[in-house]
Amino acid sequence: MRRPRFGELDDTTPEARSHLDELLRRMTPEERFASALAASRRLREFAYAGLRSHHPEASAEELDRLYAEAVLPPELYRRFVDATRRS
Repeated sequence: MRRPRFGELDDTTPEARSHLDELLRRMTPEERFASALAASRRLREFAYAGLRSHHPEASAEELDRLYAEAVLPPELYRRFVDATRRS
């Protein structure tokens, strides 16, 4: 089953999208970058929390592998696994 690509899933109403766009326009590039970085960190934290709840016995290394498998394209995931086996 193919994973949806960025932008294919959007549950944001047009009114909310317009409001968000206006907020982004008012931000400096530094503020936009900081906001994106914070959102990325929160998303990763949520993902790891979900993985921990589904795999309570998993080690930190196993959780890293599960996370990589979930977010990376198959070829990059294989390279990640190969690299972690060598270290």
